[in-house]
Amino acid sequence: MTPIVGAPDAIAMPLADGLAGGLRDANIAASAAPEFTGGYTLLGKMDPPDDAAKVAEIKITWRLIDSAGATVGSIEQKVSGSVEGWQTADPKLIDIVTAKAVPEIAAFLQDARQEAVPAEQKIKVSVGTIKGAPEGGGATLKRALAHHLGQSGLQVDKTATSDSLLIEGDVELTGLRPGEQRLAVVWVVLDANGKELGKVRQANAIPAGTLKNQWGEVAFAIAGGASSGIVDLLKRSQIESRGIGAG
Repeated sequence: MTPIVGAPDAIAMPLADGLAGGLRDANIAASAAPEFTGGYTLLGKMDPPDDAAKVAEIKITWRLIDSAGATVGSIEQKVSGSVEGWQTADPKLIDIVTAKAVPEIAAFLQDARQEAVPAEQKIKVSVGTIKGAPEGGGATLKRALAHHLGQSGLQVDKTATSDSLLIEGDVELTGLRPGEQRLAVVWVVLDANGKELGKVRQANAIPAGTLKNQWGEVAFAIAGGASSGIVDLLKRSQIESRGIGAG
C-alpha cells in the first residue's frame, strides 16, 4: 500500500504502516514499504482536517486495486478525532481506522481470491444472520467469519445455495463484574435442508466498553477462533456421513 493521499505528513506513513500491520494480523501479506510488491495495491485518500478546528470528523476512502488496475472494492470511513491527533499521528486514531478498515479490506480480498480459484472439491458454506451483536457488530462479524472460513479452504458463498451449508450466529453480551463483560457467541451449522449439524460455542471476558467503535479487531479474533471449530465440525460431519467400516 502507499502513503495516504491528503493526510497530514505526520500521520500519512504511520497510518499506512498501521493498516498494513492490521492486515498482517489477519494473515494477509501486506507492507507500506515502496519496495514491497504484491498482487493488490491499497490506495487511501483522506480529506485533510481544518487547521482552525479542534475536533474534526475525517473522511477516508480506501480503494483496493488488482495488478491489472481494476478496482476490487472500495470503502469510505468517517472517523472523529482531535485535529492535533490527526496532525501528530495519535496511535488511538490509527487503531480506530485500522479496526474499522481491515475487516472490509480482508473481505474484498477473500472475494477476489475465491473468484480466481476453482471451487471444485471445496465445502460450500454461507454465513447467514448473526443476531444480538451490539454496536452494529453483526455485519462486521459476518465479514470476518467469511474471511477466516475462506482462508481455511472453504468456498464461501455470499448467499445460501441449494448445495451449501449455512452458518448462523447468536451473540450475547452480559455484565460479569464491575469493569468486565461476558461476550458469548453460539454458532449453528445447518445443512442445505435446514438440519442442524452441530454448534460451536465461544465465551470470553472482556473489559467493559471494548466493543464501542472497536468491533473490527474483536470480530477478527472471534471469527478466527470460530472458524477453527466450524471447520473441525464440518470434517467430523463428513466422516460420519461416509460411515466407518468395521473389519
